[in-house]
Amino acid sequence: MSRKEKKGKKRGLLRKVVMCLLAVLLVLFLVPQQIQNPVEGADSSSYNSKTFWHPWGNHHHHGIDIFAHQGTPLHPACAGIVISTLSADAGTAGGNCLSILGTHGRIYYYAHLKELNTHVGAFVTKSSVIGTVGNTGNAYKGGKGAPHCHFAVLTVLPRFEHWVPSDERTMWDDKWKIFFVNPIEALEGKQLW
Repeated sequence: MSRKEKKGKKRGLLRKVVMCLLAVLLVLFLVPQQIQNPVEGADSSSYNSKTFWHPWGNHHHHGIDIFAHQGTPLHPACAGIVISTLSADAGTAGGNCLSILGTHGRIYYYAHLKELNTHVGAFVTKSSVIGTVGNTGNAYKGGKGAPHCHFAVLTVLPRFEHWVPSDERTMWDDKWKIFFVNPIEALEGKQLW
């Protein structure tokens, strides 16, 4: 095979890979998906719904806690790409935790897991098992803490004040505005942008 033919073959393969990635991105960001409860077998009675945006020391509780038995399988709320994982060994407040970039460019955050069953860069679907419910990190403060999954939904946008109305549920840094979505409203399909 000549050098020219090898180059053409590589370009063809690269084109296919790019087209596949574009198809995945289209599905993730343009096709509306109803998100699911990430904790297997849990229903709305398992939510500690009063905790969303509840003052907690010098900050707010940015999600909800979904209680379940230790080791209960955890699934993604929607299909997406795992963008971060942290081990409880790192000393994070969330213990074993992970983030998934999913539908509409939202980030879905899961914390206090007993174990992580995925890695950064993995494409996950609603049926994937990404971890199990636990009580790592600050969930076990003072020797007590029922096993649960801290579940948060975030929308991250470039920092242009006129794009998104500012309210108490936002955080800023130099370049990004992070908007915390009420996970219960997202689970019920009330917030889908």
